[in-house]
Amino acid sequence: MRRTMVLNQDFTKVFKLGLSYSNHSRLWFFDPPYPKTEGYESEFPWEKYEQLNECLKQLPKTDYFLLTLNQEPEIEELFSWCKCEKVQTHYTTGGTGQRKDVFENLFTPPWDPKKKRINLDHFFVEEEERRDDWEPEEAK
Repeated sequence: MRRTMVLNQDFTKVFKLGLSYSNHSRLWFFDPPYPKTEGYESEFPWEKYEQLNECLKQLPKTDYFLLTLNQEPEIEELFSWCKCEKVQTHYTTGGTGQRKDVFENLFTPPWDPKKKRINLDHFFVEEEERRDDWEPEEAK
């Protein structure tokens, strides 16, 4: 992952920057705030999920994405065009040490990733670590 880029920004900025590297296939990972869940620092209204959905539909078929969200019927309907796998995970709530086992949705594109070349060069970078003059190394 020597040439990996990790971005911690609004997803619209991530798409704009990531898609500017048109000569690469990309792996995208999105873990937005979960609907009907409290404790997030910023608002994520329903319109943002709709906008993220439209952005994912526009990705080139050489790209691959992973999107994690909780199990909510509205979310499953919105992203019904994607493949969806139910994944079991556990949460520890509020520092109480009590574990809660839950299932989450892992959404992936409907195209077959085994037939696509995935280049991890441009994944994600913390905003303060990103260099404006950064240029990807040429693939060898």
